[in-house]
Amino acid sequence: MFNFLRYGEWYYAQSQKLWKCHPLAIWDDDDIWAYIHRFNVPYASLYDMGYHDEATGEWVGHKRNGCMFCGMDIKFPHNHLSIMRRTHPKAWNVIMRRKGLGKVLLQLRLVLDEGQLDMFEQGMGLDRYLDRFPCAFDKI
Repeated sequence: MFNFLRYGEWYYAQSQKLWKCHPLAIWDDDDIWAYIHRFNVPYASLYDMGYHDEATGEWVGHKRNGCMFCGMDIKFPHNHLSIMRRTHPKAWNVIMRRKGLGKVLLQLRLVLDEGQLDMFEQGMGLDRYLDRFPCAFDKI
């Protein structure tokens, strides 16, 4: 997006000695999906996965595809990890338990909450905490 704003839809990149083009830079999500449906373009089934949020009744799914375990949007509702917990629970468990992301996020919660988890939560190990409060890791 920044390159499009700076250089336009196509430009010559001096440092790489090649032309670059950004033909979809001004398309929004509706434009992309209209094109996909009009020309029957195959797309990743991930975009069809999601869940109904019981609190709001809205359908929640991926708007953008990227790294399955991306934590960059962890601060926001309906981030990659919260969606993955519901759509890919086995993969979520692997990344949270075996690969250590749960421990890191729990430490982050402690820092952000200034170490103020209640007494019940403090006595739990990570696995029991993940089993009992998996949604606690949906948003930091």
